[in-house]
Amino acid sequence: MDGIFDFLARIWERVYEWAISPVLRALYQAPKIHVDVTMKSVNVVKATLHHNFCFLQLGLDDDARNAGFAIFLTLREAPRMAGTLEFVQLIIPNRTRSPGPNGSDQIRTSGGERVLDGGDPYKGKRKQITPQTPAGEDFTINDTPGSACVKYLPTGQATGAYEKVSADDKFRVFVMWKPSGGVMAGRRISLGYVDWFWAGEAEIVNDNEDCSCIANTAANITGKWKLTTQPGAYGNTKKYPSMYHQPKYSKTVEDVPWRDL
Repeated sequence: MDGIFDFLARIWERVYEWAISPVLRALYQAPKIHVDVTMKSVNVVKATLHHNFCFLQLGLDDDARNAGFAIFLTLREAPRMAGTLEFVQLIIPNRTRSPGPNGSDQIRTSGGERVLDGGDPYKGKRKQITPQTPAGEDFTINDTPGSACVKYLPTGQATGAYEKVSADDKFRVFVMWKPSGGVMAGRRISLGYVDWFWAGEAEIVNDNEDCSCIANTAANITGKWKLTTQPGAYGNTKKYPSMYHQPKYSKTVEDVPWRDL
């Protein structure tokens, strides 16, 4: 029996030496950060990034002031070794629209699987941090998710209107640290993650009804939409400092197609 315990003890020493210990050392050398999150409301708005067509959308524009979701990192203590901060965002998309291009109701969902959203790292953004970086240095990313109420081509030509659109997306944003030296050089570890979501539904309305957004749809035909979930749901952000959760994905959100119901 003692031989079994000795064998297990040696295995544990090896695991600690080659797997756990390097991660713990890298975490010890990582920067100390503070995380803040802001979120806007859900509504039907003219999306400036999408030809001013009506969108069911969280926030207004894709910038830190008006974005639907923004995460702000503030450096509290510089790292003991230089490295790079990055974000990785995963999404569980769940959207519907009716009627679809072929007349059927459609859904876009990954079936509960988290898929990559916005590239890796998110939007290509990285932040170089060194032991000399002063406290208070910040790093921000933002997102303004939305679903089009208008059918339109990539050229910006409107071709029709959806009678109803809905969204219920769930996100997880990882804060990643990649040290530039040591045993973990070039390998990322998670400093934690933030969960957030948004949800809402919009439908087209008659001319005599109040609406949230008006836009030309096709051949000078005007469409009017309003938010039918009052208010749209958003937020419920939770921050988890965790080295055990790493971003894992096998495909991107672009790989998740619309399909007929």
